[in-house]
Amino acid sequence: SALQGQVRLWEDRNFPDADAIQQLLGVGEEVGELFHFTLKEMQGIREAVDSAGKKVSTEAHQMDAVGDITIFLINFCNKKGWSFDRILAETWAEVSQRDFVLYPKNGRTE
Repeated sequence: SALQGQVRLWEDRNFPDADAIQQLLGVGEEVGELFHFTLKEMQGIREAVDSAGKKVSTEAHQMDAVGDITIFLINFCNKKGWSFDRILAETWAEVSQRDFVLYPKNGRTE
């Protein structure tokens, strides 16, 4: 997709030596941030602040983490030579056929 190509150009310019493993580590770091802000939100503790110390909503931090996770995953696909769009479409085609209301054990009749 156009977005995957844009991400590739940005990554190549900014981090030319980054490999697929570094992209996965980035996913893990961002998932940790998403967990952190979700936990603090559930606990009702700690204000979320940006790098300048300005108060920012926890939701803003969570959305930023989701975006960063996606960009790292797109970069991982780039490093592997995979189409992010194709993987997402194929996976959705399979997942969307599952019905956990009718088949709560595995989402399908099998």
